[in-house]
Amino acid sequence: AIACDQDDAEAHTNLGNILDLLGDKIEAEKKFNQAITLDPASAMAYFNLGNMLSKIERYNEAETHYRKALELSPNLHKAYSGLGGIMLEQGNFGAAIDYSRHATTLDPNDASAHACLASALLADGCLDDSEACCMRSLELDPDLAETHCVLGNIFMKRGRIQDAHNSIRQAIALKKDFY
Repeated sequence: AIACDQDDAEAHTNLGNILDLLGDKIEAEKKFNQAITLDPASAMAYFNLGNMLSKIERYNEAETHYRKALELSPNLHKAYSGLGGIMLEQGNFGAAIDYSRHATTLDPNDASAHACLASALLADGCLDDSEACCMRSLELDPDLAETHCVLGNIFMKRGRIQDAHNSIRQAIALKKDFY
């Protein structure tokens, strides 16, 4: 078993992240909640709990935790990206674009934020803007599988089948469990 200082909120948050990566969502959730109990002002504990809950499609709860993280830390750009992802999953493309764009404004060098914005723009049919976000994302991190996947979908919609094939293959090569 993995242990941590029982009174250290940051240690519980870090352990929650490790457990999340290991796939133990139940124990991860317990650690995040313990971190919040120890330090109710920990924006990162709320953010990480929201992130984990979003991965298991508990979107309403995730949204609550992202919003609490932003209440505590209004410039936490990753929480805006998280909200953008939830809005995208719920089909609210306008809100997804707004939240994701705000994340890229707060941190223009976050490749994942640009990838989230690209996904939202693609879903809304804005192919040119989506492709531009993909290019910025890949400029920042050429190994971000999610961006290659979005770019592949853009190419597919444009009838550029070989380019789509290459982008999707790149996404799979970078992240074997992507599909």
